[in-house]
Amino acid sequence: MKMKNLKKGFPEKLNQCLTEDQVVDHRFLNCPFYEQCLINVCETYWQSFSCAKCKNFLNREEINNQMMQDLEREDSTDMLCSNFERSIIVDPFHPKKSYPAQ
Repeated sequence: MKMKNLKKGFPEKLNQCLTEDQVVDHRFLNCPFYEQCLINVCETYWQSFSCAKCKNFLNREEINNQMMQDLEREDSTDMLCSNFERSIIVDPFHPKKSYPAQ
């Protein structure tokens, strides 16, 4: 799946907050649309939400792999500007593995 082919996220409203342990089963924090979904959830005053039924959540492993490949490609070609900051990307399938901002 190419990053440009991703569709806007579609969170599901939840009527109770998730526990810390439940977040990994309901949220895709690396989703390119996560921030927009979070804004929409806040604007509509939802108590909580789940990404579990969203196509991006269902394809999260493939999306994460593509993001990692894109990062590796950027690193290998040295196309990063010195004043450009990236977020830390945490691989949810390997929680102890993260990719620091450069």
